[in-house]
Amino acid sequence: MKRFILSVAFLFATLTAQDKFANFAQGILYTGISSSDTQLTLISGQGARFPSTGNYNCTIWDYSAYGWNITGAYQNSKAEIVRVTANTANVLTIQRAQEGTTARSFNAAGHTYYVILSATAKAFTDLQDSVTALRSSSATFSDSLTARRTFEFVTRDSITSHNSRINALSQNTKDSVAALRASILLVSSSTDSITALRSAINKNIDSITAHNTRINANAQKVTDSTSAHRTAINSLITTTDSLRSNIAKVYRAIITYNGSFTTTVVKNTLGVSPTIARSGTGTFTVTATNAFVSNKTTVLLTPSGTDVGNYDFFGADITSTSVVTFYHLRNPAGYVDNFTALKLVITVEQ
Repeated sequence: MKRFILSVAFLFATLTAQDKFANFAQGILYTGISSSDTQLTLISGQGARFPSTGNYNCTIWDYSAYGWNITGAYQNSKAEIVRVTANTANVLTIQRAQEGTTARSFNAAGHTYYVILSATAKAFTDLQDSVTALRSSSATFSDSLTARRTFEFVTRDSITSHNSRINALSQNTKDSVAALRASILLVSSSTDSITALRSAINKNIDSITAHNTRINANAQKVTDSTSAHRTAINSLITTTDSLRSNIAKVYRAIITYNGSFTTTVVKNTLGVSPTIARSGTGTFTVTATNAFVSNKTTVLLTPSGTDVGNYDFFGADITSTSVVTFYHLRNPAGYVDNFTALKLVITVEQ
């Protein structure tokens, strides 16, 4: 649109800049002019023949020498084209040497000089330029009109698209509002749930606190009970040690000898393992270092089986605190070795 307006303005300026014309506008110089004068004076009343406003080109020539042969005068340098810029009371204000002509003096004595407003090359050139400008403006106008129509179509499509987006946005907004309302309701419901949850949590905290209090109380009771129990256990240990110190130590075994010993230990609380050996015919030793306390050690021998039927006798001596000696005799043979399942009990009182 801006381009169209500028084209129209240019066309208007071009058309309004065309030279002014008037039919049969001619006159005679009242006085001669030199080559530098910028005004000429016509015979009285002739100035009205020329346009009173606007600019236009006129031709001055030596009528006395060439008559109406203006071309001949121009070819012989006796003619000049001037541009009239003002017309006031038979006085024309002029610009000299127009359209390739030369400023000349028109003041020879006895010569008459004419001034005529006729079409010169400039008029036709200006007309051609105006036509060209008009064509250009027409094309510009056509382009502008096409562009305007295109703009209208694009604008219409844009408006349609914009309306569609607005409708879609409106629908999205409605959906968003509905979703927001649902979210608000959900948040409200969630708030109630959170409040209830907080209440339940607080109750659980109170319950846990009370439970911890009970646990601490029970723990204290357990601590106190454990301390009392530990005291009782220590007392029991002391008592047990005291009782243990008063319990007799015992070595109880079943022994068979038939060239070698077969010993079954039934019980041994001596704190050491005695060694049984043959020291001579019918003589045997039980050795346990410092296990047999003097005056507190007793030995019991109980035969069994054939040894009883054969009138066998067994006896024992506390030889030392480390050795007990026992004997096997048979009537009337004397000391004999072999015996079966002899029960040996050595008791050491504490």
